[in-house]
Amino acid sequence: MNLFETQTNQQIFNVALNACNELIERSKEADIQIQYYRSLMGDEQALAEREMEREITAEAMKSKRECTKQLQVIANLFESQFGISA
Repeated sequence: MNLFETQTNQQIFNVALNACNELIERSKEADIQIQYYRSLMGDEQALAEREMEREITAEAMKSKRECTKQLQVIANLFESQFGISA
């Protein structure tokens, strides 16, 4: 492997690692919203708030699924490009 390939691989690795960190953060934020919505489920007094949070929570669930898919793509890249099994 020449110097250019090594530097390119390092750049790919860094970009993928940064993307992983961002996706994990987004996933955690989605988890917080989902948990908040679930905490409202048993409270009859929170019916109005639960209705307001329903759409936001649906988006959080979609976001979490997308993050999971993207993390899997990055994990596959790490394995194929660098031999790292995530």
